[in-house]
Amino acid sequence: MRLYLLPVSTRRTLLYAHRVNTGGTAHDGSLIDRGAAFAARKWAQWEKMERGWQRKVVDYGNQAFRRIPFEEWGLKSVPPLSARRREDELRGRDPVQLVFPPAAIPEHKAEGVVRRLATERQALHRQRLLWCFKQIRDFSATLDLPAVEIELERAIWQVERALGKDEEQQAQQAEKTTAVQEEEKKDKNKQS
Repeated sequence: MRLYLLPVSTRRTLLYAHRVNTGGTAHDGSLIDRGAAFAARKWAQWEKMERGWQRKVVDYGNQAFRRIPFEEWGLKSVPPLSARRREDELRGRDPVQLVFPPAAIPEHKAEGVVRRLATERQALHRQRLLWCFKQIRDFSATLDLPAVEIELERAIWQVERALGKDEEQQAQQAEKTTAVQEEEKKDKNKQS
């Protein structure tokens, strides 16, 4: 996997994750990946329509998406941590490469930028998760609206997934920092 750091302004940076070895067919991957690909195709199809209820859904959806900060969109590109992926990364089978423009981001600050992007919104995600739990409890106690309850449960799932991605980035940075420190120790031992 590659992590791209793209400076947008002097204080803001976009993080984007790209899976390098996804050389399979459309039926490979998890159910979530296939569902996301299907939703993206359907969304693009609906955007091409000139009118109708699908076009209205797209217009309202795009309006809502514009309110989401681009840092959150970058976190959505990071795949969630699974036991197999963590083991692959620890054994070196799936290394994480950090790609960034060295003229804009100094090399010694790049890992700190990734760490900051991974951790700065955790409090917000936890706060929204608790808010969703409270809302579900209140709605389910007073009203019998299964559609609202399902929508709020989906929101909770998205927040939990975002928290998992934050933890994934923290684990990657900790592993990478440990590997760099070990290499530096080996280099110092060779020189002395």
